[in-house]
Amino acid sequence: MIKIEKKSLSSRDKELFLGHLVTWGSIVFGLVLAIILAPFSAAENDQNAPTSRAEAAPKVMKSDKG
Repeated sequence: MIKIEKKSLSSRDKELFLGHLVTWGSIVFGLVLAIILAPFSAAENDQNAPTSRAEAAPKVMKSDKG
């Protein structure tokens, strides 16, 4: 019969795996957090900037009847 051997990870391999997991988790979490908070940061900058408005002049159509 064929023996099936279980390959268990050594303690060093477990530490490396957890280290990679924490590292990539932090990178992904940082990117997601930056994407989520970007609109709030942009909104604060817009409030402090000098505002310029482009207002359209109202067109008053006068009727010849009157």
